[in-house]
Amino acid sequence: MKHIISFLLIILSLNSRAYSQEYNELFSDMDSVAKTEISNHVYRIIKMLNYEYNQINDSLLVEERVVLTTLKIDSENKLSIFKINDINTDISESLNQWFKKAPPLPLEDLKKGAEIIFITTKFDLKKRDYEGLKFDEIIAFQKDENNNKKINELDIYPSYGKKPQKFTTKEKSYENMDKTIRGFIIKNFKYPDYALDRNIQGKTETNFIINTNGEIRTIVSYLSHPVLQNEAVSIIENFPKFNPGIKDGKPVATNYQVPITFRLR
Repeated sequence: MKHIISFLLIILSLNSRAYSQEYNELFSDMDSVAKTEISNHVYRIIKMLNYEYNQINDSLLVEERVVLTTLKIDSENKLSIFKINDINTDISESLNQWFKKAPPLPLEDLKKGAEIIFITTKFDLKKRDYEGLKFDEIIAFQKDENNNKKINELDIYPSYGKKPQKFTTKEKSYENMDKTIRGFIIKNFKYPDYALDRNIQGKTETNFIINTNGEIRTIVSYLSHPVLQNEAVSIIENFPKFNPGIKDGKPVATNYQVPITFRLR
């Protein structure tokens, strides 16, 4: 019996590196406004997933994974995988275990929290050197990187083209950016055949981050049928590269949200 137990312990140690990490305070330092947005909670969980990803068996740890997954909120207000892109099925079990480590989502405090059942998100998992570091230490080191700016906090808003466009007021700059984004959505809009055949309609809220390189690598879509959420993510992920937002003369990651309505006439 002792030999069997020892063998099991060896197997467990091979599947993950020795570490202990709690995430009870994952959402605790959000301000009162941030706490009402489901996307902010999902972004925190994605940071947690990246930490957990760097603790797994080396055979599963590759330089970068692009994860596209539809999640369902369970009876404990925690996330679990409903569907995931084929290339990441090998870590789907691990991802579900990590999701369970996050605190329950405070649905009662979220905008339309009672209506949120499914969430579709696209994000990166990257190999990093986290050896010997706790999650809280990493977040502290990456404070500037993790501090996504709201659009109204910027000095210069994200834009397309060779140079950021300058406007006389921030309002006009925002109007131009908003017009450009909505124009791209309209041009690339496609009603999913599955939804069309089944008369599925809805308004999808889609939040995304334009990083300091002007790329969109993280997207969260919710408040509609998963098929519509996935189409919204597909539209957003194909945006051309932006000129990043600027704050105090430096490029910053920018948080932006846009509704996409799927309506049959």
